Amino acid sequence: MALRMFIHRMFLRRQDTDDDIISKKSLQSVKQIINFLKEHAREEGLFRRAGRRDLRRRILNSLKKGEKPHLGNNDAALECAAALQLFLSHLKKPVMPQHVQQLLLADNPGVTAHMIAKDALGLIRQDVGGRHGELLAGLLDLLRHLTLSGPPSERSELRGSPLPIALLPVFFTLTPADLVKWKQVAARFNELITEAPEQLQLNENRSCEMESARLSVENTDNVRLGR
Repeated sequence: MALRMFIHRMFLRRQDTDDDIISKKSLQSVKQIINFLKEHAREEGLFRRAGRRDLRRRILNSLKKGEKPHLGNNDAALECAAALQLFLSHLKKPVMPQHVQQLLLADNPGVTAHMIAKDALGLIRQDVGGRHGELLAGLLDLLRHLTLSGPPSERSELRGSPLPIALLPVFFTLTPADLVKWKQVAARFNELITEAPEQLQLNENRSCEMESARLSVENTDNVRLGR
């Protein structure tokens, strides 16, 4: 029983830490923006053009307050993407955990971008839960959708989608030394985006299992108190 209580306390401590990054209401607002951007995936310039300043500011304030964004006549995809980008850049913690960034930025001669990305996703599955895990998985899923469904005018066989490059500053804290190898970092990030939707489904299952374990411990405690 002592072991179960220890696991329970560690779970709650870990969950509190993972929830620090964003409030529950703001996470719901982000999810609404994500769904909206998926519906407007073929809009040119997402995350690269700022759109109208006033609308962008209103959407950003909605994200901060955790309110439902008012998107007018649905002609707000550029502003939604720009507001989301600003919001993510000013969170309490990096969207991409620091130790995962270090893995993706490190020099690993002879190791493919694909293998490094899979290792990074393994760290995310293992170490990132709660609202932080939901946020990161949702964002990577959005980027995968946009890279597959973006307008043909923004893609080429050689370069693919420009999004991984455009969003490097949002997901990574880049030093001047990192900027020199930005192509390598972008290639690894692109692999991470490609693999994330399938790999991070396991994270959802793990969260459910951990929640079940928490409820089991709480139920046991309630039975003991009842006696």
